[in-house]
Amino acid sequence: MKIKTRLTQSTKGFISVLQYKAEINNVKKILILILALLMSAANSANSNSANYLPAEIVFKTTLIQKTPTQIQLVFDIAKDYDVYANHVKISADKLSSVKIGSPIMPTPILLHNDIIGDYTVYKAKVFISIPVTEFGNGNLILNISFQGCKNLSYCYPPVDRILNLKLRNRTNISGK
Repeated sequence: MKIKTRLTQSTKGFISVLQYKAEINNVKKILILILALLMSAANSANSNSANYLPAEIVFKTTLIQKTPTQIQLVFDIAKDYDVYANHVKISADKLSSVKIGSPIMPTPILLHNDIIGDYTVYKAKVFISIPVTEFGNGNLILNISFQGCKNLSYCYPPVDRILNLKLRNRTNISGK
């Protein structure tokens, strides 16, 4: 009887070691599956952003002087892209000697989406008039921030730009 008891105890110990190893293998398999899913999601996110043009190409901005007291910011927005109207912020930089008034924003396009509701955007070419309130030394440094999307399928992170313009003095501007 003693031999049978010893065999049964050692057999139970052997079976529990096998069960332990099987559980470890299952945990390893689950961890490998989770890692594979995470890598797949990361590759998918990278490939989605790779399918879209860089913001510098999609959202072109230029600054021109229209009159001695007015400059114009032009957004040239690529087809199928738009800029959220309420995300456009324009200000003279602290280092700019030229001071500006409140930008005169054009009327945006009202759109509706079942998920986000009503929202307004700018598309194609947008002209924003900006009054010059102080000429200073004529070196304008303009800060612009905005956010745009491609038909709500991909939204760019907020874009910050600094534009420089040397204003012509008040006496030699043609007013065109």
